[in-house]
Amino acid sequence: MRGENYTTKPGGALGLLKLHPAASLENGTPLHSPVKPGTGTSTFSQATFNCTSLLLGLGLLSSPYAIAQTGWLGAVICVALAATNAYAAQLLVHCQRSTGCGTYQELAEAAVGRRTCLLIQVLFYTEVIGSLLGYCISIADNLAQIFPSSSFSLPGLSTRNILLLIACICVLPTIWMRDLSGLAFTSLWSVAASILLVIVVLAAASIDHIGFHHSIPLANIHGAPIAAGLYAFAFSGTTVFPNVYKSMKDPSKFTQALLWSFAITTFFVFGLGVAGAAMFGKATASQCLLPSPKPWMRCCKRSIKSILRECNWALHHWQVFAVVAAVCGTILSFQGLVESRKQHTS
Repeated sequence: MRGENYTTKPGGALGLLKLHPAASLENGTPLHSPVKPGTGTSTFSQATFNCTSLLLGLGLLSSPYAIAQTGWLGAVICVALAATNAYAAQLLVHCQRSTGCGTYQELAEAAVGRRTCLLIQVLFYTEVIGSLLGYCISIADNLAQIFPSSSFSLPGLSTRNILLLIACICVLPTIWMRDLSGLAFTSLWSVAASILLVIVVLAAASIDHIGFHHSIPLANIHGAPIAAGLYAFAFSGTTVFPNVYKSMKDPSKFTQALLWSFAITTFFVFGLGVAGAAMFGKATASQCLLPSPKPWMRCCKRSIKSILRECNWALHHWQVFAVVAAVCGTILSFQGLVESRKQHTS
């Protein structure tokens, strides 16, 4: 197997990830230095909150719609996709331990080489920036609903855009943190907001006399693609888990943190999905807060949803700052190369 590098276990067996030839130097030295245990500062609980915060989001609100469209088959799809994504995250961390890579992008470079990795990075950051736009739209819509009588006047900006700008300025400093242990506080608020959202939905069922009177069908095959797409989005924080693993003080406990986070997320997504579908039946909208008949319930849900968006912002989108920094660094390096070439020729 000339020209190929394989990660090996202590017993000599071939590891999981086959390294691309461009991922190592000519003398066989790995391209990335191993991630040393104890270099991070995040504790087990902080890592668990960060992982849970990555998973709890808009997918929690869409779960009732998925159950209403597919019946109990949607619950099976939910558990299956949760287990699949948890296993995928564990495989990423296994490759990270074997190769010494610190991020998802470095793993891609080690697997397919630098040239193909460029395409993967473009797709990865396109997904991140697209998610950022989705968060901005969601935050702006909910803030406009929470403060309907607000009136601001700035040239070229509407009240909705000003509220969004204020929210972005408030959370912008969080994406400058290089250590994820500092984000555990916002992750705690995100998990707390998710719990409050479930409580508000259950309270509406009893206080507003909505009840759980709608039956859930056993299976609806036609709605399976919708449920699969919604739950795939709900558990789509896998690519950021290598960063959480790297930030841990004791990386050996990451598997436990991963299992706890997926168990908590699956419990809330599954529970709210069944409750929302039983409450609204076929009238269940794409987000569980839309069919709510009482203004207080809609206001509470929109407020909690805005908190979820704000708290999840940094963990999902602090890598956008890395994109800007990388582009600026490349431009400066190219400019320095041109200047040095001019000085050399003169």
